[in-house]
Amino acid sequence: MKSLALIDQLPVAVFIIDKDHKVCYWNNKCEIITGVPKEKIIGTSDHSIAFYEKRRPLLADLVLDQEDRILELYPDCKKIDGWYTGTAYFPFLKGGEKFFQFSAKPIYENKKLVGVMEILFDITHLKQIDNFNEDIYENSMEAICVFDMESLEICFVNKSALEIYGYKLKDRQQVIGQSILNFSVVRAEEIKTFIQKIIKNGIKSFQTIHIKKNGKRIHVSGNCRKIKYLGRDCILVNIKDISNEIKAFEEKNRTCEEILKVLSRSIDYRDSYTEEHSERVKNYAVKLAKELLLPESLVEEIRIGSLLHDLGKLGIPDQIINKQGLLSVEEYEKIKEHPRIGYRIIEPVQISRNIKAIILFHHERWDGQGYPLGLKGDEIPLPARIVAIADAFDAMTSNRVYRKACSKEEALKEIQACSGSQFDPQLSKVFIKMIEKEINLNKNL
Repeated sequence: MKSLALIDQLPVAVFIIDKDHKVCYWNNKCEIITGVPKEKIIGTSDHSIAFYEKRRPLLADLVLDQEDRILELYPDCKKIDGWYTGTAYFPFLKGGEKFFQFSAKPIYENKKLVGVMEILFDITHLKQIDNFNEDIYENSMEAICVFDMESLEICFVNKSALEIYGYKLKDRQQVIGQSILNFSVVRAEEIKTFIQKIIKNGIKSFQTIHIKKNGKRIHVSGNCRKIKYLGRDCILVNIKDISNEIKAFEEKNRTCEEILKVLSRSIDYRDSYTEEHSERVKNYAVKLAKELLLPESLVEEIRIGSLLHDLGKLGIPDQIINKQGLLSVEEYEKIKEHPRIGYRIIEPVQISRNIKAIILFHHERWDGQGYPLGLKGDEIPLPARIVAIADAFDAMTSNRVYRKACSKEEALKEIQACSGSQFDPQLSKVFIKMIEKEINLNKNL
């Protein structure tokens, strides 16, 4: 225990895996260079993901399995005094790309192999003196490409990069000398602008679409930096094929979208007179958000929050939701509970606080006379203020059992009358102009 406490303070990264390839020790330096705390990694086999962002054997794993693949994955690896020692390039660490010299040694108890210790020495500053070490990049399992900053011609590409784009090692000379434009959907002007950002800011990450040899498009990500290669000013690019991750993300988004639709329909279908209400509120709220030139990410949160704004009505008794007439005072007090109920339903879910704010605060008023908390003015989150206007406008322009819908023009007059009391005056002004423009366009059709 005392020896591990000393190792924990060493300025080098040290980790130990047991005979099942599970991490049983992860020192402070490992935490710093990978960004992964020991609490999250000890007891798991995720050490390779911490270093490479994907599963692949580290030297410790190969030593543990006593595999012949050590030289295949780490060609410069040597065995000295019981230690396996080599160098490797790690492009996706928390602090950016790094070069490490690493050593791994088996741990025995009673002559039985019980684990392996691996030590990693940061030698990035030494490799940067060389600027480009072709042997290390060539043998790296990470895809590496180097291109000339001026001509955009490819100067170097390793085996891993060739494989991503559908080429074999024998095709390397076909690729070298080609313009990177042949592999990209991005125009030359945009690439030149990106290069200027690399020069100004150092390493620059990216995500884009590239084209394989067979014409198929793939999603890639990585980072770039300026280097010297054979006396030329070049850009070194680390490339990762993230097509599968993008596909999985899109499928997950589609699934979430369907769940949102089911939830919003479940809310609306409880009251036949407000069917599709959530969808219409979403449309108005998103239009207003875009009119305000809000960031796309916030517009998306407003879209989702609008669909779910009445989620709490699922907790209100049917006889109140579907009552054929005006509500009593007691029934109205029950209805006023739906923002809190909706918030309690969604609170455990890991979604944006803006979405939760819409559900909880869309019945707050600018003058502080709303519910559930009586927030006033700017105390009410902007997304909730936007949805409040959209919700009220759709309620006024939709038929109810106890009253007919009013026209859009009449509803806008009511929004104007309540500006500064019920609604944010600035948002009301923008919303009124937006709807009036739509009305005039429809009249001219």
